Amino acid sequence: MREKEAGGAPRVSLVIPAFREEERLPRYFPELAAALADLPVGLLVVDDGSPAASFAALKAALTPHLGAKHRVLRHEINRGKGAAIAFGLEHAGGEFFGFVDADGSIPAAEVRRFLLLGLERQGWDMLLGSRVKMLGRSVERSFWRHLTGRVFATMLSESFSIPVYDSQCGLKMFRSERYRAVKGLLTDQRWVWDSQLVILFHRRGWRVEEVPIDWHDTPGSKIRVVRDGLRMWAGLRRFRRHNP
Repeated sequence: MREKEAGGAPRVSLVIPAFREEERLPRYFPELAAALADLPVGLLVVDDGSPAASFAALKAALTPHLGAKHRVLRHEINRGKGAAIAFGLEHAGGEFFGFVDADGSIPAAEVRRFLLLGLERQGWDMLLGSRVKMLGRSVERSFWRHLTGRVFATMLSESFSIPVYDSQCGLKMFRSERYRAVKGLLTDQRWVWDSQLVILFHRRGWRVEEVPIDWHDTPGSKIRVVRDGLRMWAGLRRFRRHNP
Protein backbone atom coordinates (compact mmCIF):
# COMPACT_ATOMS: atom_id res chain seq x y z
CA MET A 1 0.00 0.00 0.00
CA ARG A 2 1.25 3.49 -0.82
CA GLU A 3 2.27 5.21 2.41
CA LYS A 4 1.87 8.74 1.08
CA GLU A 5 0.64 10.70 -1.89
CA ALA A 6 2.95 12.82 -3.99
CA GLY A 7 4.11 15.81 -2.00
CA GLY A 8 4.13 13.90 1.28
CA ALA A 9 0.46 14.18 2.35
CA PRO A 10 -1.17 11.04 3.78
CA ARG A 11 -3.81 9.49 1.54
CA VAL A 12 -6.37 9.93 4.35
CA SER A 13 -6.76 12.96 6.62
CA LEU A 14 -8.86 12.02 9.63
CA VAL A 15 -10.13 14.93 11.75
CA ILE A 16 -10.91 14.49 15.45
CA PRO A 17 -13.12 17.38 16.67
CA ALA A 18 -12.61 18.03 20.37
CA PHE A 19 -14.15 20.25 23.03
CA ARG A 20 -12.95 19.91 26.62
CA GLU A 21 -11.50 16.49 25.81
CA GLU A 22 -8.43 16.63 28.05
CA GLU A 23 -9.65 13.52 29.89
CA ARG A 24 -10.96 11.16 27.21
CA LEU A 25 -8.90 11.95 24.12
CA PRO A 26 -5.46 11.44 25.76
CA ARG A 27 -6.57 7.87 26.53
CA TYR A 28 -7.96 7.26 23.04
CA PHE A 29 -5.42 9.03 20.83
CA PRO A 30 -2.39 6.79 21.56
CA GLU A 31 -4.49 3.71 20.80
CA LEU A 32 -5.69 5.27 17.57
CA ALA A 33 -2.24 6.40 16.46
CA ALA A 34 -0.82 2.94 17.17
CA ALA A 35 -3.64 1.17 15.32
CA LEU A 36 -3.10 3.35 12.24
CA ALA A 37 0.70 3.50 12.37
CA ASP A 38 1.24 1.41 9.22
CA LEU A 39 -1.58 3.04 7.22
CA PRO A 40 -1.29 6.22 5.11
CA VAL A 41 -3.50 8.13 7.57
CA GLY A 42 -2.82 11.48 9.22
CA LEU A 43 -4.74 12.46 12.37
CA LEU A 44 -5.75 16.09 12.80
CA VAL A 45 -7.12 17.04 16.23
CA VAL A 46 -9.12 20.29 16.18
CA ASP A 47 -9.84 21.80 19.57
CA ASP A 48 -13.06 23.76 19.24
CA GLY A 49 -12.50 26.71 21.56
CA SER A 50 -11.98 24.86 24.84
CA PRO A 51 -10.82 26.98 27.80
CA ALA A 52 -7.10 27.72 27.64
CA ALA A 53 -6.23 25.39 30.52
CA SER A 54 -8.22 22.54 28.97
CA PHE A 55 -6.49 22.97 25.61
CA ALA A 56 -3.05 23.24 27.21
CA ALA A 57 -3.61 19.98 29.10
CA LEU A 58 -4.86 18.26 25.93
CA LYS A 59 -1.94 19.41 23.80
CA ALA A 60 0.61 18.45 26.47
CA ALA A 61 -0.88 14.96 26.70
CA LEU A 62 -1.00 14.44 22.92
CA THR A 63 2.36 15.94 21.94
CA PRO A 64 4.43 12.79 22.66
CA HIS A 65 2.20 10.85 20.26
CA LEU A 66 1.99 13.27 17.33
CA GLY A 67 4.99 12.39 15.16
CA ALA A 68 5.23 13.48 11.52
CA LYS A 69 1.72 12.54 10.41
CA HIS A 70 -0.42 13.94 13.22
CA ARG A 71 -1.21 17.52 14.25
CA VAL A 72 -3.23 19.56 16.74
CA LEU A 73 -5.05 22.75 15.74
CA ARG A 74 -7.33 25.07 17.69
CA HIS A 75 -10.31 27.36 17.23
CA GLU A 76 -10.16 30.30 19.60
CA ILE A 77 -13.98 30.37 19.83
CA ASN A 78 -16.32 27.41 20.23
CA ARG A 79 -18.30 27.11 16.99
CA GLY A 80 -19.52 23.53 17.02
CA LYS A 81 -18.53 20.06 15.89
CA GLY A 82 -19.26 20.69 12.21
CA ALA A 83 -17.23 23.89 12.20
CA ALA A 84 -14.31 22.10 13.86
CA ILE A 85 -14.33 19.35 11.24
CA ALA A 86 -14.57 21.86 8.39
CA PHE A 87 -11.72 23.89 9.89
CA GLY A 88 -9.57 20.78 10.06
CA LEU A 89 -10.34 19.83 6.47
CA GLU A 90 -9.23 23.27 5.30
CA HIS A 91 -5.79 22.33 6.64
CA ALA A 92 -5.88 18.75 5.34
CA GLY A 93 -4.64 17.06 2.21
CA GLY A 94 -4.90 13.69 0.57
CA GLU A 95 -7.25 11.66 -1.58
CA PHE A 96 -9.70 10.96 1.27
CA PHE A 97 -11.08 12.96 4.17
CA GLY A 98 -12.89 11.73 7.23
CA PHE A 99 -13.57 12.26 10.91
CA VAL A 100 -13.99 10.27 14.10
CA ASP A 101 -15.41 11.32 17.45
CA ALA A 102 -12.94 12.05 20.26
CA ASP A 103 -14.75 10.11 22.99
CA GLY A 104 -13.39 6.67 22.13
CA SER A 105 -16.83 5.12 21.58
CA ILE A 106 -15.48 3.51 18.42
CA PRO A 107 -12.57 1.18 19.24
CA ALA A 108 -9.29 2.03 17.54
CA ALA A 109 -9.27 -1.38 15.85
CA GLU A 110 -12.68 -0.60 14.33
CA VAL A 111 -11.45 2.73 12.97
CA ARG A 112 -8.55 0.86 11.37
CA ARG A 113 -10.87 -1.76 9.86
CA PHE A 114 -13.18 0.94 8.51
CA LEU A 115 -10.39 2.99 6.91
CA LEU A 116 -8.66 -0.07 5.50
CA LEU A 117 -11.93 -1.15 3.92
CA GLY A 118 -12.23 2.30 2.33
CA LEU A 119 -8.69 2.18 0.99
CA GLU A 120 -9.17 -1.28 -0.50
CA ARG A 121 -12.74 -0.99 -1.82
CA GLN A 122 -13.46 0.61 -5.19
CA GLY A 123 -16.32 2.76 -6.47
CA TRP A 124 -17.55 4.56 -3.35
CA ASP A 125 -17.70 8.31 -2.66
CA MET A 126 -18.66 8.26 1.03
CA LEU A 127 -18.58 5.57 3.70
CA LEU A 128 -20.69 5.90 6.86
CA GLY A 129 -20.05 4.01 10.06
CA SER A 130 -23.35 2.44 11.10
CA ARG A 131 -24.33 1.26 14.59
CA VAL A 132 -26.37 -1.78 13.58
CA LYS A 133 -27.00 -4.52 16.14
CA MET A 134 -26.32 -7.64 14.15
CA LEU A 135 -24.44 -10.92 14.39
CA GLY A 136 -20.72 -10.30 14.39
CA ARG A 137 -20.97 -6.68 15.64
CA SER A 138 -21.05 -5.25 19.16
CA VAL A 139 -23.17 -2.13 19.74
CA GLU A 140 -23.86 -0.93 23.27
CA ARG A 141 -25.73 2.34 23.80
CA SER A 142 -28.47 3.62 26.05
CA PHE A 143 -32.10 3.15 25.17
CA TRP A 144 -32.65 6.90 24.79
CA ARG A 145 -29.65 7.46 22.53
CA HIS A 146 -30.72 4.54 20.40
CA LEU A 147 -34.32 5.80 20.24
CA THR A 148 -33.46 9.40 19.35
CA GLY A 149 -30.93 8.20 16.79
CA ARG A 150 -33.50 5.99 15.10
CA VAL A 151 -36.13 8.75 15.12
CA PHE A 152 -33.71 11.27 13.62
CA ALA A 153 -32.45 8.86 10.94
CA THR A 154 -36.03 7.93 10.01
CA MET A 155 -37.01 11.59 9.71
CA LEU A 156 -33.99 12.28 7.53
CA SER A 157 -34.76 9.27 5.37
CA GLU A 158 -38.40 10.26 4.86
CA SER A 159 -37.74 13.97 4.38
CA PHE A 160 -34.94 13.59 1.85
CA SER A 161 -35.69 10.13 0.38
CA ILE A 162 -32.40 8.66 1.57
CA PRO A 163 -32.50 5.04 2.83
CA VAL A 164 -29.91 5.60 5.55
CA TYR A 165 -29.95 3.62 8.80
CA ASP A 166 -27.54 5.69 10.90
CA SER A 167 -26.84 9.22 9.72
CA GLN A 168 -25.29 10.42 12.99
CA CYS A 169 -22.53 7.89 13.68
CA GLY A 170 -19.27 9.71 14.42
CA LEU A 171 -17.15 7.90 11.83
CA LYS A 172 -17.26 8.91 8.18
CA MET A 173 -14.88 8.89 5.21
CA PHE A 174 -15.31 10.59 1.82
CA ARG A 175 -13.39 11.55 -1.28
CA SER A 176 -11.75 14.93 -0.83
CA GLU A 177 -12.57 16.14 -4.34
CA ARG A 178 -16.28 15.43 -3.77
CA TYR A 179 -16.22 17.27 -0.46
CA ARG A 180 -14.61 20.34 -2.00
CA ALA A 181 -17.36 20.43 -4.64
CA VAL A 182 -20.16 20.79 -2.05
CA LYS A 183 -18.59 22.27 1.09
CA GLY A 184 -19.91 25.74 0.28
CA LEU A 185 -23.49 24.44 0.56
CA LEU A 186 -23.15 23.26 4.16
CA THR A 187 -24.99 25.61 6.52
CA ASP A 188 -24.98 23.93 9.94
CA GLN A 189 -21.89 24.22 12.12
CA ARG A 190 -22.89 21.86 14.89
CA TRP A 191 -24.70 18.51 15.02
CA VAL A 192 -26.24 18.13 11.54
CA TRP A 193 -23.21 19.21 9.50
CA ASP A 194 -22.48 15.63 8.52
CA SER A 195 -26.16 14.85 7.85
CA GLN A 196 -26.20 17.73 5.37
CA LEU A 197 -23.07 16.30 3.78
CA VAL A 198 -24.75 12.90 3.37
CA ILE A 199 -27.77 14.58 1.75
CA LEU A 200 -25.61 16.56 -0.68
CA PHE A 201 -23.62 13.48 -1.72
CA HIS A 202 -26.75 11.37 -2.21
CA ARG A 203 -28.58 14.01 -4.23
CA ARG A 204 -25.72 14.21 -6.70
CA GLY A 205 -25.89 10.51 -7.35
CA TRP A 206 -22.55 9.86 -5.68
CA ARG A 207 -22.21 6.45 -4.10
CA VAL A 208 -22.83 6.45 -0.35
CA GLU A 209 -22.46 3.18 1.60
CA GLU A 210 -22.93 2.20 5.24
CA VAL A 211 -20.44 -0.02 7.06
CA PRO A 212 -21.57 -1.74 10.31
CA ILE A 213 -19.14 -1.04 13.15
CA ASP A 214 -18.66 -1.84 16.82
CA TRP A 215 -19.64 1.01 19.16
CA HIS A 216 -20.19 1.49 22.87
CA ASP A 217 -21.41 4.37 25.04
CA THR A 218 -18.60 6.31 26.70
CA PRO A 219 -19.23 8.32 29.89
CA GLY A 220 -19.00 12.09 29.55
CA SER A 221 -21.07 12.62 26.41
CA LYS A 222 -21.76 16.28 25.69
CA ILE A 223 -24.96 15.49 23.79
CA ARG A 224 -28.20 16.13 25.67
CA VAL A 225 -30.62 13.70 24.11
CA VAL A 226 -33.85 15.75 24.15
CA ARG A 227 -32.41 19.28 23.82
CA ASP A 228 -29.85 18.47 21.15
CA GLY A 229 -32.22 16.09 19.39
CA LEU A 230 -34.71 18.93 18.93
CA ARG A 231 -31.97 21.27 17.77
CA MET A 232 -30.76 18.71 15.26
CA TRP A 233 -34.22 18.25 13.85
CA ALA A 234 -34.77 22.01 13.65
CA GLY A 235 -31.48 22.39 11.78
CA LEU A 236 -32.47 19.67 9.35
CA ARG A 237 -35.84 21.34 8.71
CA ARG A 238 -34.13 24.65 7.96
CA PHE A 239 -31.83 22.89 5.50
CA ARG A 240 -34.82 21.21 3.84
CA ARG A 241 -36.62 24.55 3.37
CA HIS A 242 -33.65 25.82 1.37
CA ASN A 243 -33.00 22.47 -0.34
CA PRO A 244 -36.46 20.95 -1.02
